[in-house]
Parts: sequence; C-alpha cells; structure tokens
Amino acid sequence: MLKRIISLSLCILMIFSLSSCATNTVGSDPSAPLDSAIYKAGEYTASAKGNFGDIPVTVTFSDTEILSIIVGENQETPDIAKPVFEKLPKQIIDGQTLKVDMIAGATNSCKGLLDAVEDCIKIAPKKN
Repeated sequence: MLKRIISLSLCILMIFSLSSCATNTVGSDPSAPLDSAIYKAGEYTASAKGNFGDIPVTVTFSDTEILSIIVGENQETPDIAKPVFEKLPKQIIDGQTLKVDMIAGATNSCKGLLDAVEDCIKIAPKKN
C-alpha cells in the first residue's frame, strides 16, 4: 500500500512540474501568445552586459511582432560571438520568442543579446 501511495505522489508531482514548462513568448505575459501583445510600431534600442562589455541592440517592431534585430558595436570576441549575433536574432524573429537555444561556448554573449532584446520589448509602448 505504501508503494502505491508513493508512486501516486510521484506521478502527481511529475504532472505539476511538467505543467510549468510553457513556451516563453514575446510580450508582457510570458505565457500569452504573441498576437495578444500589441506594440506601437518603431525602433527601440537597449543594451545588456555580455562577456566583455555591453551588447547594444536595436529592435524594430510592427504593431504585432518583432521585424528585425540589429546588434551594434561591441567588445565580444568576434569568432565566438559571430554565430550568436547571426543565429539568435533569426531564431527570435522566426519564432517570435525569447526561448531560443543558447550557443555552446558563448553563454555570456547569448545572455547579453537576449537581455538586451528583452529590455527593448519591455520599453516598446503597447497600444491601449
């Protein structure tokens, strides 16, 4: 009987832990689909700390989505950061999400880029 109670408890725990694995979409509510996040179209610039300093980004929004992400001048190691600055913006735009795979060996550059894009999302004024 004790084994059944423990097994049932573990099953319930696993169900609750899996329910928290939602996709992080762009917008004020991380679990809301993108089409519920409406922005005032325009360009917004922010920067965040990378491995060797700030990574500036300019993000262009339409009313409903991210259109482009441009990475500005930075002090990141070119051979390491180049794949980050080429792949992550494309993945963010294609998926309209900040939940993208990090690039091995470039964790700080990835984090800096994602943090800067997230800051742009936060400052992009939403329509009322």
